[in-house]
Amino acid sequence: MRVLVRLKRRNMEKAARSWGKWCTQAMLFGFVSMEEYYKSAVPTAVLAGKTLLTRAYWSQVGETGFCFEKSGRTIHISHDTTLQQLIHMIIDVEYGHALSRRGLPPEERKDFLMLAHAEADKFVTRSSFPQSVLAPS
Repeated sequence: MRVLVRLKRRNMEKAARSWGKWCTQAMLFGFVSMEEYYKSAVPTAVLAGKTLLTRAYWSQVGETGFCFEKSGRTIHISHDTTLQQLIHMIIDVEYGHALSRRGLPPEERKDFLMLAHAEADKFVTRSSFPQSVLAPS
């Protein structure tokens, strides 16, 4: 039985890393598309917010607030929020919500969230996207 528990854990760890990488890829691609559309005429935080709105179940609340409709959690994007910070917020909200729905204890959710965050950072540092995309403008 312990073998099945270890296999399940390993599969969930792999899924967490995949989720972090997928989220980062999607946000980088969307951000670059928005940047091209707006010809870099708007600040990074505004482009990041517009990119966030292209994701399912997100809506804007006020000037800087964005609500994930599945959980009701709201995040705020300030003028100095970087794309990388936003990616980490999305992982916390979306993947955190998915993990909580599975009924996992908080310690396990934290472990899987940390794997997703680590994979996101790893993908950002090795990606071919310019680092200026990830910094505030």
